[in-house]
Amino acid sequence: MITDRELDKLIICKKCHKIHEVEQLEHGEIATCSYCGTTLYSCDKDSIKKAFALSLASMIFLILTNFFPLVQIDFLGSEQYVTIFKTMVTLSSEGFWFVALMVSVLIFISPIVIVMIHIMLFGLIYFKREKELARKLLIFLGYILPWHMSDIFLISILVALVKLIGFVQINIGIAFFSLVAFVIIDLYITRVMPMHTLWFNYQKVFEDE
Repeated sequence: MITDRELDKLIICKKCHKIHEVEQLEHGEIATCSYCGTTLYSCDKDSIKKAFALSLASMIFLILTNFFPLVQIDFLGSEQYVTIFKTMVTLSSEGFWFVALMVSVLIFISPIVIVMIHIMLFGLIYFKREKELARKLLIFLGYILPWHMSDIFLISILVALVKLIGFVQINIGIAFFSLVAFVIIDLYITRVMPMHTLWFNYQKVFEDE
């Protein structure tokens, strides 16, 4: 029977599902699948530090996104400021409880929780602290990541603006640009630090403990 420690030394290709044994890499090296060539993991000593700094920046952008105006709509002399928080309150007050709940979870709560986990996780790995807490955060992150839909929300806003632009006057607010910056940073972190790479860095940092 294979033990947990032995399983920790194996990695499966996400494309062809071929199993490989994890090997130690030097800085700048990349491990690829021997069958299909897909990148399995990489070694970048500065990647955790960069991801930690970017996570702090994304939290700032996320705060601006949630509480500042996304757009200002001017229709027949009536001006309306649209914010994420105001949208949730309006939906709930109009009786659309389920829609308000979904907006709260997918657009408000989930991104904040994920960014907070990223900040804590990258910080713990970088400073080599609390191995067990870092492991639990990694597991929880794997469960909650599929509920992160900020990029889809941004696309939805763009589609709505395109449809409205011929009927009302629209002024883009600071929260819209913050949302764009947040989505770009989030996509970059996800690309540079996918779950398998996070687990690899976790194992590499805490392997001697």
